[in-house]
Amino acid sequence: ELFLNFTKVTGERLEGPYPQLEKVDLEDSGITDEGLQALCRSCPALKQLGLEGTKVTGERLEGPYPQLEKVDVMRSGITEEGLRALCWSCPALKELQLRVTEVTGERLEGPYPQLEKVDLMRSGITDEGLRALCRSCPALKQLGLEGTKVTGERLEGPYPQLEEVDLGDSGITDAGLRALC
Repeated sequence: ELFLNFTKVTGERLEGPYPQLEKVDLEDSGITDEGLQALCRSCPALKQLGLEGTKVTGERLEGPYPQLEKVDVMRSGITEEGLRALCWSCPALKELQLRVTEVTGERLEGPYPQLEKVDLMRSGITDEGLRALCRSCPALKQLGLEGTKVTGERLEGPYPQLEEVDLGDSGITDAGLRALC
């Protein structure tokens, strides 16, 4: 494990390989998109990546990174294109933390068969983005939508695989809830 929280590390001059490194936390660090690409290339066993509070957009990710299972981009600069690149680059991705991002999800085009948990609390997720997410993630079990404007009315559910959904303080309507459940 490597913790570089609250550092100025950009990762741009990172040269590996670091074959044993499975977890890297870069919360509120100076990591850049170029540094992230170098890091992911240098760590073939990387399973968990924390990018909370960074300016990383994810747009330069070019995988595959077959071991990466958990990514936290909460409060980061992740973009729609970056999210798409991240999901395509990480075929084993099981958990994705997107809290407090501008991501709408509207450009998500799966399938992402391994993705089980997505937290979009206080994000920019839209009804169209939620529909794309639910359609692309057949294994989705946990979904966090607290504090979003999602109504659920564009969903094509029900989605019986969902075990836990947080809709507190969201825009969910009766019709949306019926479509979801």
